[in-house]
Amino acid sequence: MSVDKTCFNWIQLIKKSDLPSNAKYLCFYLSTFMNLEHDIAWPSQNRIAHETGMTKPTIRKWLNHLNNEGWLITCLLYTSDAADDQWRVWGGGGGG
Repeated sequence: MSVDKTCFNWIQLIKKSDLPSNAKYLCFYLSTFMNLEHDIAWPSQNRIAHETGMTKPTIRKWLNHLNNEGWLITCLLYTSDAADDQWRVWGGGGGG
């Protein structure tokens, strides 16, 4: 039996990284929303703010940091009534 360990490996890399604590916290939070392949999460920034207590500017700051460091790729999804962000795991940091 083959087990996909993408999310597990990503989380282990996050734990061992030198990312700031808020960035790590955001990664751990996003990992709870990962899809079955453990590579995509899409909670809204409103939901992240409500459930973590982080402000939206703080969330954007750390999402940008994670994008710039190669830990996540942010994609904009358009739904019938709004645009939502989707975060895709990009392993290892340092540019992906």
